[in-house]
Amino acid sequence: MAQAANCTAVVYTSRQVLSFETAAARLSLGRAVSQLFTFLLRNLPEIGFLITKGGITSNDSLSQGLELSQVRLLGQILPGISLVQLAPDHPRFPLLPVVLFPGNVGQADSLTLAHKRIAHPQDQLSK
Repeated sequence: MAQAANCTAVVYTSRQVLSFETAAARLSLGRAVSQLFTFLLRNLPEIGFLITKGGITSNDSLSQGLELSQVRLLGQILPGISLVQLAPDHPRFPLLPVVLFPGNVGQADSLTLAHKRIAHPQDQLSK
């Protein structure tokens, strides 16, 4: 629906700290969230770019969700935030640009700025 309206779809989890009775319960939730993101990535429609946030989430997104063993590093879209590109022969998303935010990197507006730069690169040329 977002794509048909020319909008950017966003999937995110809460930053609320949760309490667990055991470390195993915490790991179990982490695995379930990772599996959900993997499932979503494997079933995405055609997209123009992807932004991932969090170290483990980004790794799982690339290695499991997009089933990648390598990417091409294009550089940094913001300090400490990498821009990579999928291979031209990727079966679903050839040459897809992906922004990788490691955990706890960036400022309060970094995600918004990265989105503007990747979604509207022509607007960035004049700045």
